[in-house]
Amino acid sequence: IVSNASFMLVTDQRGSNISRVFKSQNAPKDTVKKEPGNIFDARAVEINNFRFRLINLNNPGIKDFGINWKDLDITVHKLEGKKASFAGGYMEGEVTNLAFSEKSGYDVSFMRGKTKVGHQQTVIDDLKIADNYSDLSFKQFTMTFEKESPFFDFLNRVQITAEMEESRLDFKSLAYYAEAMKDKNMIMDIQDCKVDGPISDLVVSVLKFNERNCGINGTLQGRLTGLPEINDFNLNFLARNLNFTSKGIEQVLHGWAPRAKAAIGKFVQNEELTFNGKVSGMLDKLKIDG
Repeated sequence: IVSNASFMLVTDQRGSNISRVFKSQNAPKDTVKKEPGNIFDARAVEINNFRFRLINLNNPGIKDFGINWKDLDITVHKLEGKKASFAGGYMEGEVTNLAFSEKSGYDVSFMRGKTKVGHQQTVIDDLKIADNYSDLSFKQFTMTFEKESPFFDFLNRVQITAEMEESRLDFKSLAYYAEAMKDKNMIMDIQDCKVDGPISDLVVSVLKFNERNCGINGTLQGRLTGLPEINDFNLNFLARNLNFTSKGIEQVLHGWAPRAKAAIGKFVQNEELTFNGKVSGMLDKLKIDG
């Protein structure tokens, strides 16, 4: 059991503090790196009130809202796990209960999953996440990276591959990761979703959903670029069997592009429509072809 502990990871032009501590300056250049043996094996793990800070002194950045990946401040209120081990360069274990919060206000009340970390990759099977707004379920969630401290540029350098099962995604949760989603009053019931790529250039191979507030439902396939910057945010999607009413689509267009003047209801009132085609462009300059 670990209680009331903290850990700070800092990087500057010399690298990270951890790499400077563990890097041997006198080691021969031709030394062959050997994988460590079984370092530890624990049947049960419990951590309470653990604080983790990540600070990038090279480019700390300032954000008015959401998670700042260059200045993280996470408090783990409770972590319970089992079958934890570290051997052969891999750390494995099953997190049965995790609750944490970040200084941005993002608060996760429950998280669980079977985790394997090592060799520049993190794989989580059967991942469940519940925060103040959303309830997410992933068959598998993977993060792959090239260098030792990729989280200092998480949005661009960490490759994400995720397969989501039936979930509820409120854009209030998404906004903490992508500020462009702030003030978007949308709640998606997701039946199937598969994504791949860094957050700044995310490929969506399938997104089958039903939006609760406006009633739009269907399947999307395409790409999101420019996140989390709203001025750079660009989408390119192919829509299949996208069902909506004139009132619903006007509600979405007004929320995503307030300056757009959509008056579909003048032509089609109280009718359910189906759209198949392409939607692309910036939020306030969407091009629709279908």
